[in-house]
Amino acid sequence: MKKIGKILLVIIALSFFGCEESTLVDDVFDETSSGTVLRTLEVNGCSPEEDCPLSLNLKDVSSDFTVTLEEQDESFGEDFEEMRVYFSFTDDTPEDTISVEEVLFATIPASNFTPTEKGLPSYTFSETTETFLDALGLTSSDPEKGDFINVRFGAVVDGKEWSFDQANNNITGGAYFSSPFIYSMILECELDVWPEGDWIVTMEDSSGDGWQTTTSTGGPGITVTLSNGDVFEVGLCSALGESDYECVDQLSSGTGIVTFPAGITSADWVFPGDFLGEISFTITSPNGNVVAKYPTGSSSGSIELDLCDE
Repeated sequence: MKKIGKILLVIIALSFFGCEESTLVDDVFDETSSGTVLRTLEVNGCSPEEDCPLSLNLKDVSSDFTVTLEEQDESFGEDFEEMRVYFSFTDDTPEDTISVEEVLFATIPASNFTPTEKGLPSYTFSETTETFLDALGLTSSDPEKGDFINVRFGAVVDGKEWSFDQANNNITGGAYFSSPFIYSMILECELDVWPEGDWIVTMEDSSGDGWQTTTSTGGPGITVTLSNGDVFEVGLCSALGESDYECVDQLSSGTGIVTFPAGITSADWVFPGDFLGEISFTITSPNGNVVAKYPTGSSSGSIELDLCDE
């Protein structure tokens, strides 16, 4: 174990500080102070190797962020004192009016950690969206879709805190250590049940010859696939070719309606594209909220709806 500990110390020390001209182990011990890492074992049910999105749901304040961390240092945890947890909020809108600077949320003593199979201290941290918002002085209506809540961890060893600022890429993103110290959760607005009724798609074409989505003469319309299997398609008819669906027979502007029955739990909206750069549209929910606004030249793909006010 002493040999393993010495190797671990060298790796951590080099990762935090690099080395000078000498590559002797003794030089590393003499000229650097050893650091510590908080290795990610699991985050939101995923291993570090998995591409697991980090998000919180503003429509469900019980949605949570959960991460299991393993503390590693040269003493195998004997000199580890505590872990500090900080929260901050990033307003990602251009105005950036309500960003919140970092606040200390909790100090977790080493005695609260439990040993892993390797005998190293580990801890599972888990908090809900509601807790994050309360600690940051925010309500669920303050943030918007696309903003971020950030959680940063700091490990205290021999009275010194080690965190993101002291680590290099070998520590924060390395295949083994995977110790970023900071985790940013994007805020989403996901509905358990979508509002029933008429979703209105207001469509325009700047040149007045209808929609040409995938070809110079036409193409499919916006498709909407509901959780019950129903599929809708809406768009303006094209003056340059026939349409394979029941399009709106207007060339400059028109309205399409997609009626949701009760109990819909998901809806996938897809825009086929804007071949000539002339198409624009908005989507309004049954509650009267504009949930999507796409200008001319928008890219094809899934339509992002802002459901935070639903």
